[in-house]
Amino acid sequence: MKHVSLIIGSGFSVPDGMKTVGQINETLTGLEEKDIYIHSDMTLILLNGQEKPEFPIHRGDERFFVQFIQWYISKSNGKFNYERFYDYVTSFKRFEKHKEEIEPFFEAFKRDVLKSTSPIDGIHSYISRFSDYFNKLISSLLQSKKYYEDVGLGNYPPYDDFAFFLKELVHDEFIIHAHSLNHDLLFEHIASKHSDLFQHFTDGFSDMGSPYYGIVHLQQSISKSYKVRLKRYIDSYDRPIRLYKLHGSVDTYIANIANPNVDLTRVKRDWGVGEIQKEIADDNGEFKYTEMYQSTHPDMLSGASSKALWYKQPYYKELQTYFTSNLENSELLIIIGYGFGDDGINHTIENHYLTKGKTMIIVDIAKPSSRLIDDYKSKLIQKSLGQVSIEDWIELKNNCS
Repeated sequence: MKHVSLIIGSGFSVPDGMKTVGQINETLTGLEEKDIYIHSDMTLILLNGQEKPEFPIHRGDERFFVQFIQWYISKSNGKFNYERFYDYVTSFKRFEKHKEEIEPFFEAFKRDVLKSTSPIDGIHSYISRFSDYFNKLISSLLQSKKYYEDVGLGNYPPYDDFAFFLKELVHDEFIIHAHSLNHDLLFEHIASKHSDLFQHFTDGFSDMGSPYYGIVHLQQSISKSYKVRLKRYIDSYDRPIRLYKLHGSVDTYIANIANPNVDLTRVKRDWGVGEIQKEIADDNGEFKYTEMYQSTHPDMLSGASSKALWYKQPYYKELQTYFTSNLENSELLIIIGYGFGDDGINHTIENHYLTKGKTMIIVDIAKPSSRLIDDYKSKLIQKSLGQVSIEDWIELKNNCS
């Protein structure tokens, strides 16, 4: 078997309308209190011009969310990158770094905005909730309900030629290792729904024999709830198109984060699914459903250096091991829409692929700034994904046949 590795960055999804890092930064820097609403279930909603309820339930959290971001921007001379900002927040939560900066801001906020002297209004509780809201907001900006639709994609411009390339690789008995750094669902939507690809696709998840169930609530002519079996990660890659979501996904949750029955299994929460339950056998061998408790935001890695900490955790460590092995076994590496901004990913590319003397192909509308491109064998296809023709893809395939 011959192997090809792909690394997919945010530029891959741009032709389909998914937000870039720059657009997400722009959304966050322009936020005002009137733009967000925190629901009773602690979900943060972007109102997008809708009227805000007159008496917000979590007004203090809404004010802190906006003012904390604005304060950070002001102290950073107007420069804002949401991943670096997330690192800043995470390093305070975990290690109390930047305490000398954040504490004076919070004390002023508590005194002048909350007008509170209560110990209940503590900095750690506000920062913890902020982190949850922030993850939810990033997740919502990367969601698209069309990626959950069960439709066969015979054609899907501007990805038709790319899909043809995948089909040709499968036909020529290649194993395709697609390593996605994106949280969105575009690649798996194409690969799992396209009429020529779906039977060849795996992402390591399966619903066969799964004990995890989601509750779907329907409100049509009648109100009804029913259970659907959910996919869970089983570490099985037995088909030629193999997807590894190295930074998590907007549809994936840790099954149970509550003691004493913590369950770190990753479970895919499909469209419309609310609560998640697990089918278990009790001491008498009788089956029953038990409630599971997930974070209110999906299992996604964010933050330039925070990701590296998670790479050491079992699930992500396993994915990183696959990433390393796949690069070493691949005849060709194709990088699509990745700006080389992740030091951990770059280190793996360099040490497990480029130092072997193999060629790296970069597909990007502009040349990324990285010494890896200049120091090693590389070829730049300076086009957007939709501009790469079938002839371009076939030439790449023939070069590694």
